[in-house]
Amino acid sequence: MAGDRAPVPRPQIFTVRLWYEVLDAGRGEWRGEVRHADGMRRAYFREWDRLVGFVQQVLADSERAAAVPGPRRGPAAGHPQHPQG
Repeated sequence: MAGDRAPVPRPQIFTVRLWYEVLDAGRGEWRGEVRHADGMRRAYFREWDRLVGFVQQVLADSERAAAVPGPRRGPAAGHPQHPQG
């Protein structure tokens, strides 16, 4: 059927804060914090894999939530779609 489309997850917003931490004898490393815009989830990281893993987990959760029947948000609810480009 034309109306049977796969559910589309909502867009996700993250903020990433990075800083350089001096350890000793002039050595240092980059550290960071990533926060999901929902305000409930965040992770601190010293290695990039942790940042990527956090984002991947949030996106996977979003995909699962989109597959659950219930009220939908989208153009009909006043949320415009992003233009294709």
